[in-house]
Amino acid sequence: MKKVFIVFLVSAYLNCYIGCVAKKQEITVSYPDLDKSTNDFPLQVMTIDSTKYYFDADMYRFLGDTLDGIANVNGEPTRIKLGSSQIVWVNTEKVIAGAHLTVVGGIIIGVILVAWLVEDLRH
Repeated sequence: MKKVFIVFLVSAYLNCYIGCVAKKQEITVSYPDLDKSTNDFPLQVMTIDSTKYYFDADMYRFLGDTLDGIANVNGEPTRIKLGSSQIVWVNTEKVIAGAHLTVVGGIIIGVILVAWLVEDLRH
């Protein structure tokens, strides 16, 4: 019985760890190439006058060709509206597509381990 419990705990931990940790990658893109459908990630924006603006996740929105939100500039939160012509590049994060395959693989391995233990206990 201990063996089943230990394997269950290990597989549950691995499944939770793999499934709950979002795999993200930091990317730098030009403003037109930025995914404007979400504001789930923080943004670092460089403008043509070499000013860097730091937007926290959910603290900005896209209104047409304008980035509108509350940015940290020199440590001070400031309401900012930036047009696309003012932005040189944007540094943000994206979710890596293979993360979901890892979750499915973890679940399959967990099911196989539990099935193996149950079969082992029957003999």
